[in-house]
Amino acid sequence: LAIDGKTLRGTIPAGQMRGRHLLAAYLANEGVVLRQIEVPDKDGELSAAPELLEAIDLRGKIVTGDALFAQRHISRQVMEQGGRYVWRVKDNQPRLKEDIKTLFEPELLLPGFSAALTDFRTATQLSTGHGRIERRTLTVSHELKGYLDWPGAEQVFKLERHVTRQSDGKETLETVYGITSLSPKQASPRRLLTIIRSHWSIENGLFYRRDH
Repeated sequence: LAIDGKTLRGTIPAGQMRGRHLLAAYLANEGVVLRQIEVPDKDGELSAAPELLEAIDLRGKIVTGDALFAQRHISRQVMEQGGRYVWRVKDNQPRLKEDIKTLFEPELLLPGFSAALTDFRTATQLSTGHGRIERRTLTVSHELKGYLDWPGAEQVFKLERHVTRQSDGKETLETVYGITSLSPKQASPRRLLTIIRSHWSIENGLFYRRDH
């Protein structure tokens, strides 16, 4: 269940900056909008998210969202309603991001010492299209459970997106971090990678169709 918002195309009056902005809850696999509500603007999405989710049966559902929704109260609400969450984590949660980033940083080893054992597990997906080759590598860990002050936290992850433009070979690398209440038994790295990627189907499956 992907939650995201967008201003409707053609709703911004002449001379104004804001139009009709909707926050939607979208079942990515089925292509169905379960609910959407109007909010004042992008900044209003965070305060509207609890209302949006409150009227939805979250039992058996995995709620996904960008870093805006990586909030303790929203995570707690999802869990209390019987769901699970997968959030990206950015600078709006600086302590959480730093803890996750530090976990995945290479260990500095002194001569004569070996690296500490970790539970890191990885999965990789490769795709081509739009003139580029994209390799996505997800590294997942269960080690911060019990350490993080976060409702329901089970696993954290690092997602590296390596893109090569086929026309000239130019390469870019993007690294993002995230957190989920799905346990290792509930979501392997490969399944998590699929869940994260499916979130963005709301762009093509809902927003693009609505605008055109």
